[in-house]
Amino acid sequence: MKEGIEKYTIDQYKELTEMPPIQSTKSRRGPKAKPMANRQLRKQDLKPIVYVERTYSQKQKIRVLVFLSHHQIPLLRPGQYRSPTQREAAELYKIPQGTVSDWVRSQQRI
Repeated sequence: MKEGIEKYTIDQYKELTEMPPIQSTKSRRGPKAKPMANRQLRKQDLKPIVYVERTYSQKQKIRVLVFLSHHQIPLLRPGQYRSPTQREAAELYKIPQGTVSDWVRSQQRI
């Protein structure tokens, strides 16, 4: 046998070559996301959309969800308001209503 080369059994070889699983302790950078109730609706969020998109950024999703939770539409009687519907938000932002519905269902993950 050549010098410097040792013989190992299969079990010994597995023990030597097996590595422990990598456990990441790294947390996400930046501030924690605010809940929808604590976000503010800004005037620039109400601008009409010029072109239709097929994919939407997280910022756009949050903009629509904040619009749904904070915006109030006046009724005919003075002093009475209602929240916008998902269909109204979809028409304003030119997003399919089903997509808006999915965002509302999964808003805790957005």
